[in-house]
Amino acid sequence: MSGVDVAFDTVGGDTTRTLVPTVREGGVIVTIAGPPPQEPGVRGELLIMSPDAEQLARIAELVAAGDVRVELAEVLPLSEVQRAHELSESRHTRGKIVLTVGT
Repeated sequence: MSGVDVAFDTVGGDTTRTLVPTVREGGVIVTIAGPPPQEPGVRGELLIMSPDAEQLARIAELVAAGDVRVELAEVLPLSEVQRAHELSESRHTRGKIVLTVGT
């Protein structure tokens, strides 16, 4: 993927650096996990905040409307929590690991 306006980094380190080529000229990488990248043509921002319920509800609305897309690496049943943990620790997944509850 390339040419995105905004990339959100929640991992840091090498992951932050791999996001740089995906962002269009003039775009921004927002990170919560470490120093923002210092790359020509891409603005880096470190985000530190304490979200409240209203802010989280607004983010949920944006996701539901398709204005913000969340990349999913795996969707697993809760019974596979060990596998989800292993995937997370491997640091080789791209996207979120989601556990589902019930049927």
